[in-house]
Amino acid sequence: MASTFITFIVIIMIFSYGITYVINSLGIMGCIKKAGEDSFKAWIPIYNEYLLYRISGMKGALIAINIALYISVVIFIGVYVGAINKAMNYTEESIRNITSSSISSTSSTKRTSRNTIYSANNTYSTNNTYKNRYTTDDIVKNIEVDESDYDEVDEFDVISKYMAAFMILYCILMALSAALFVIRILLAINLAKVFDLGGGYIAGLILVPQIFLLIVAFGKCKYVGKYKTAEDTSL
Repeated sequence: MASTFITFIVIIMIFSYGITYVINSLGIMGCIKKAGEDSFKAWIPIYNEYLLYRISGMKGALIAINIALYISVVIFIGVYVGAINKAMNYTEESIRNITSSSISSTSSTKRTSRNTIYSANNTYSTNNTYKNRYTTDDIVKNIEVDESDYDEVDEFDVISKYMAAFMILYCILMALSAALFVIRILLAINLAKVFDLGGGYIAGLILVPQIFLLIVAFGKCKYVGKYKTAEDTSL
């Protein structure tokens, strides 16, 4: 059950990322082609983002923020999946242990109660006196339950460590996402500038970047920036 759920989550994530990557790469392809770069470079992961920064007039070193964010996301997903797996296994194991313990303790209690009552009746019959008779309280006190039936492997500490790592990575992701959002705003402003576009395009590149990147890439706008390819630099 746990492995099936985790596999489903991973497939959904991969599928979503694949669609986003294709749309984003198509937009970058059209933009860098207008700037004089080869189209196939838009399909190279990370390097395509680097070229997008470069044609917009920004420092290519800003790609380090993207790389750090991608690595953090991969680690975050790994910890998240591991925590879910541990929690689900722990829950299933606890349910099995509680069920088996309940059955075992019930059987043990019935056997102990039967033996105690039988012994009490024999004692009463032999002595034929009320002072030696076992009361209900005496019988309950003599009932013994094997506490070893409740022993189970406690994985709560392991789950707690996963959750602590999860929260730390979450804070890191939030910080990197905030930094990347600021960079994306600057990228939208600079892209609109090098393609001679107005404020509406800036807002679109910030709010729905994949769609407006496609519009810039395959629209009628022309590149007016100062980016030079490696071939232009060597001339």
